[in-house]
Amino acid sequence: MPLYFQKEYQNSKPLASKECFVDWGRVWYTWRTMFRIFPKRKWDVLGSTYKLKTPYWQVRRDRCKTLRGHKVDYYVIERQDAAAIVAFTAKHKVVLVRQYRHPIKEWVLEAPAGLIEQGENPKKAAQRELAEETGYAVDALKLMGRFYLAPGIIDQRWNLYIGFNAKRVGGENRDPGEDMEVVVMNFDRALQMVTRGSLQEIDTVLALLYAKDYVRKHGLL
Repeated sequence: MPLYFQKEYQNSKPLASKECFVDWGRVWYTWRTMFRIFPKRKWDVLGSTYKLKTPYWQVRRDRCKTLRGHKVDYYVIERQDAAAIVAFTAKHKVVLVRQYRHPIKEWVLEAPAGLIEQGENPKKAAQRELAEETGYAVDALKLMGRFYLAPGIIDQRWNLYIGFNAKRVGGENRDPGEDMEVVVMNFDRALQMVTRGSLQEIDTVLALLYAKDYVRKHGLL
């Protein structure tokens, strides 16, 4: 048993039998007991300074006091929230993009996605990104879910949408730093790429898996 848990166990009140089980003196706390040890409190932030600012993200250093009283420096990447969309055509194909990603120097297959602009509705952002990156539009858009990309280092939250009856309505309007091509493929093939590990961009993987559950739950495919 970790030393901290041993100390907490020695100082804690006796537990009811329903709250723990004992294996010859070795006590493992249940979730109910764990929540008593670690209540839903937050660290105290003693001060913050920005170490780097760019047009796309910032790095902030927080001086924090942890729940156990330790003082630590924690570095946080601040970035705007983002929206991604899985757009289905009338023939049950999905509209994706293959984009060049400079940090890994690879072409990556992705769902249309991008940052949410200041004051912009996430749904509108998903529609805008779909139009700008692919020239497609959908009849209806539904929110499938939200998730944090890497909450240990970055505060960005992703919004995943699904849309139907995608049709090409115009040309693309991409940013200068975006090199990509539109890829329309069968949904089953995209899912196979996920399970085989050949599609490795995490928000796209999650978006496709969310879409798989959504369409089957609603009997859409």
